[in-house]
Amino acid sequence: MFVVSELSDIVKISAWQFAEDEATAILAATLDNKYANKVVVNLGLCIALFDISSVEDAFILPGEGGYHVRVHFRYTVFRPFIEEVIVGKVKSSGPDGIRVTLGFFDDILITPEKMRPLTSLGEDQIWVWHYDTDAGRADLHIDIDEKIRVKIVDEIFTEVGPPCAKGASKVNTSGDAASLATGEQNSELPYQVIASIDDDGLGLLKWWM
Repeated sequence: MFVVSELSDIVKISAWQFAEDEATAILAATLDNKYANKVVVNLGLCIALFDISSVEDAFILPGEGGYHVRVHFRYTVFRPFIEEVIVGKVKSSGPDGIRVTLGFFDDILITPEKMRPLTSLGEDQIWVWHYDTDAGRADLHIDIDEKIRVKIVDEIFTEVGPPCAKGASKVNTSGDAASLATGEQNSELPYQVIASIDDDGLGLLKWWM
């Protein structure tokens, strides 16, 4: 579910920070402010700085009072692997499927074709699995806030639009860490995970207790 990825970026140290004793702490805080809770396209959702591997020689750009350094670092990233089984909670449901949350990540979608056969959407927008038993048909509702076990089957990265007057939803780094995106500032989802419950043991936890 979590991986440690190697990245590099150029960090600016402003003149007012020269008096700070811990240069590493400044770099760490700057990197976390830039990457934490952001999506790096084709990498995943950044969670927290793991460590700083190395810092190259500083350089000063003309007309600036601060200096810049290229930092090589490792970052903890959320990116579940395909076929991984995880447990979350049902956040919402509707015609497009069931959305599952892990608490820190809400963009796990179970599409209708990834549900069990004989599953339908009720008038209350709750999906129901019509399970046939020897005693007859049982209607198993997939209610909001229920714990659910899903299997990851696909992932979708989307390059969201460039910065605009209403707020930037994509930020190009000055290093090699590709582009960053936040889902809060754009209707498009920069990172979405597609999951399935069409297998034994998957679905609401209480189904299999």
